[in-house]
Amino acid sequence: MYSLTQARLQELFSYNPVTGELTRKVSRSSNAKAGSVAGAFDSDGYVRIFIDGHRYGAHSLAWMWCHGEWPTKQIDHINGIPHDNRISNLRDVSIEHNQQNKHRAQANNKSSGLRGVALRVNTGKWQASIVVNRKKKHLGLYLTPEDAHVAYLAAKRVLHPGCPVQLSADVLAPKEQA
Repeated sequence: MYSLTQARLQELFSYNPVTGELTRKVSRSSNAKAGSVAGAFDSDGYVRIFIDGHRYGAHSLAWMWCHGEWPTKQIDHINGIPHDNRISNLRDVSIEHNQQNKHRAQANNKSSGLRGVALRVNTGKWQASIVVNRKKKHLGLYLTPEDAHVAYLAAKRVLHPGCPVQLSADVLAPKEQA
């Protein structure tokens, strides 16, 4: 599937594992000069780079540059920031594991903006839920979206092993379950 080799990648780019940036070694055009940081952001915040007529994610290129092979699964940005391509922030994980590491709520979650939390319009309460093995698990109803989110994060720590999303220091246990 991929024709780009580590040797070709390293011929064209330098990689800084501390910043996660790929820098051009060779000028390819007036917009892509040697010494410039390569890539452009896509609509989802990932850095994309064109090489020899093909478009690649900078995160996959960083993986290839460091490990000498393409990822076998999906590259997950541990901290959830899609343009943070430091090698220490990247890991090759299953699709399911990558989905478990989402930090933000889905775009269609307009009621709370918090992952795992939605307003139950019929009750006016906040429902916490989590997906485990492709099945939605109900975690309870809460008076505030923040309390529901704490319940979601607590369940996530137990039910999604290896997921780095943790409770932040300023979040306390749910105050009152509805």
